[in-house]
Amino acid sequence: MNYTTNTMSPYTEQSFGHPLAGIRFVIERNFLRMKSDHESEIAQCDAILSGIVEGSDSKKKLASQVREQHLRMLRDLESGYLFDKLHEIEKIFAVFGMKTVLLPIRYCTKKPFHDDWPNLKFEDTCEVSYCEDLISGNIGIVQGEASENLVSVDVDSDQDFIDFLKLNPRLSRSVKTRGSRGGNLWLRMTGEYPRVSPVKRLSIEEKWGEFRGTGGQTVVYGRHPSFEDYKILLMDQPQEIVECEFDEIIWPASVIAPRRSEARGAVEASQKAVIQQFVRRNQTFPNTGKSSPTDALKKQFDLATFAMECIPGASFHSKGVMISCPFHVERTPSCYVKVDHFHCFGCEERGDAFSLIMKQYGISFPQARNLIEKVVASGLM
Repeated sequence: MNYTTNTMSPYTEQSFGHPLAGIRFVIERNFLRMKSDHESEIAQCDAILSGIVEGSDSKKKLASQVREQHLRMLRDLESGYLFDKLHEIEKIFAVFGMKTVLLPIRYCTKKPFHDDWPNLKFEDTCEVSYCEDLISGNIGIVQGEASENLVSVDVDSDQDFIDFLKLNPRLSRSVKTRGSRGGNLWLRMTGEYPRVSPVKRLSIEEKWGEFRGTGGQTVVYGRHPSFEDYKILLMDQPQEIVECEFDEIIWPASVIAPRRSEARGAVEASQKAVIQQFVRRNQTFPNTGKSSPTDALKKQFDLATFAMECIPGASFHSKGVMISCPFHVERTPSCYVKVDHFHCFGCEERGDAFSLIMKQYGISFPQARNLIEKVVASGLM
């Protein structure tokens, strides 16, 4: 297909009805800008070569080379390669659902562009600036309630994934994706289900995989950190997302399966237990009133003190408080927590108080905010 110039409005911070419309706008705008730049360079080179602009023989030789380079790039541009990403995103929506919340991920990593991604809503993904991020690297999916109860079972090894699919013949018809090994089986949940829950083997202290519900995200497009491409398996066949109850999933006898009861009660219990450690001598919290701005709240909150008091196994270290990283399974703690941020040297995950608390206790952004507000209001920070 040969893409030609259309009249486009100048860039404005606007929102579209669907991310696909925003992505098309951004790509067409970029196409026009790049086409104009190449044509301008070619015109300048033509002026030198025709003698309209005076130049030496060496300058004309260079102009000829530059002209050929820009002609080649212009031909490539008009072949439509910029639109390849749009076509891939159209496939993702077609497979996972048109209301799926897509997440911009840094290229060749699993790290989202934005730290507050667990709080994303579908309408947020329709902003032009968000669409620009979506075409800039890898693409993930925000799972659970944000994407109409779209979840996945992430299995770490190839053989375990094959065995799991055999245990679940009906569910195995559903969409499957893969990074460098194992795979994700995607399902649409009906009824209650856990949030993000690791699945460990019974016999050894080793992770088998993970159930990823609300609070989870999984990369489905781009380049894996191992430099393999993420892929949707069997794309040459009809794709469907199978709907099921959580209790329909059959887990291997060799693993500790997540429980549906972990869905809501455990979240509230873990949050309550953490706050209780801060208010041993207080019976009630002061009334916080309206929520304070997030940045102001973070400045009042000492993440290192919180980690030392509330996270099991935390210890002092020259670089800060050290804890076992909640973002990956490890035998030796490698996550350093400071007053306003954390950094894991094992998996390179880093972020602020909200990121750590949400992952540590499996809670949402609003729940983490509520927890931090209560801790700050207690006066013990």
